[in-house]
Amino acid sequence: MKTDRRVLVTKEMIGNAFVDLLIEKPIEKITVKELCLKARVNRSTYYRHYSDVEEVLKEKEDLLYKSVLESVKVISGEGKKTNYLVEIFYNLRQHKKLCKALLGQYRDRGFLEKIINIAHDRSIIYWGKEQPMETTGQLEKMYSFISNGTVAIIQDWVNSGMTESPEEIARFIQKASDRVAGLR
Repeated sequence: MKTDRRVLVTKEMIGNAFVDLLIEKPIEKITVKELCLKARVNRSTYYRHYSDVEEVLKEKEDLLYKSVLESVKVISGEGKKTNYLVEIFYNLRQHKKLCKALLGQYRDRGFLEKIINIAHDRSIIYWGKEQPMETTGQLEKMYSFISNGTVAIIQDWVNSGMTESPEEIARFIQKASDRVAGLR
């Protein structure tokens, strides 16, 4: 079933207004009234599509997550995780404004961790092959340590305007990860 173009336009207007507001303030401070005013839609139109502001947030998070996941799926083969990171960072940079809203100053750390965990299984397999003496528990601890550092790097990258290339960020994270994992 096709969605009416007017519905798509209305939801886009609401979504864009939401992103603008989320860049300025935490979600707890965004009201439906303010969102409707910024989106130039009336409240009844808003409530036809959303029940609350958190629903718009969830929709935007789902959009970015699915986009990142799809970009990673196009890569096949066993290679290093750098390729996956480059794809993730290109995708994040392609959605720069949305990333600033979702990953910036007023971010939800859990959402960024969800994105980082896309690389979890591949990283554990890669490190397990390179370090066969490490237990699964030790590999999981390494991943936890490295992923938390990666979250901080991504937040810094987003907050500084994503000026470094996705390749530069991926190489840095790969290099740091390999050192922690004892691979170089």
